[in-house]
Amino acid sequence: SICILKIIKLKSSLPFLSRGNYQQFVDIGANYGEFVIGGVQCAPHILAIEANPIVARCLKRSVQDYSHIEVIDQAVSSTNATLQMRINPQYSGGNRLVEEGNNTPDFFIDQYAFILDVPCRKLSELLNHSLADSTSVAIKMDVEGHEAVLLGEIIEWFNPQVTSKLLIIFEFNNNSHHAFDHLLTQVEQLLALGCHLSTICSRKEQFVSRQPIAQSEWKTAFEDSCEVILEYCASEG
Repeated sequence: SICILKIIKLKSSLPFLSRGNYQQFVDIGANYGEFVIGGVQCAPHILAIEANPIVARCLKRSVQDYSHIEVIDQAVSSTNATLQMRINPQYSGGNRLVEEGNNTPDFFIDQYAFILDVPCRKLSELLNHSLADSTSVAIKMDVEGHEAVLLGEIIEWFNPQVTSKLLIIFEFNNNSHHAFDHLLTQVEQLLALGCHLSTICSRKEQFVSRQPIAQSEWKTAFEDSCEVILEYCASEG
């Protein structure tokens, strides 16, 4: 059922990436490369970021035939440091950085999970270095509860005078999200910068259903969602 869910998510999200003609695509939490391979033709340069060193080795093999895909086998957060990551060998999609208050439940057999030290880069600095003067950027995040921190880093990096088109796709679960209010605050800042909350994906029966969200109703919509798409375009901003 998890594989089916991944396929549905790919099919419902990739059209947003494909239609944008982006110069750069950044996949944070790239896992084995499912989304990267699905969007391999969507941008001339792709950054695939995966903190789990075991999975990152597989990711490198997945994309070895694509010269325009660069793999970064480090975590990203709001600091340059060594952080701890909780590794679940039963399900790579459940791996997450260890942080106070993050009680996201583990998948499958908890007794096999272990903690690993991983190098971490400050995301805003990485984006400034890697994206240079890119005018159109797409970012996908699947980071198991770390979304609010990374949205803050995107806000720190984002300069509408340089980047005229921005797409952000991220997944979250408000039942286990330890920083839900912080997440809403970061989204509110992005909306204030001119981003539009294009669609939101229900986490209930009809997962694939996507509906435009009225700006006045977006907080309510977040209470019943699992995947969000934010878009910024200077001509619309």
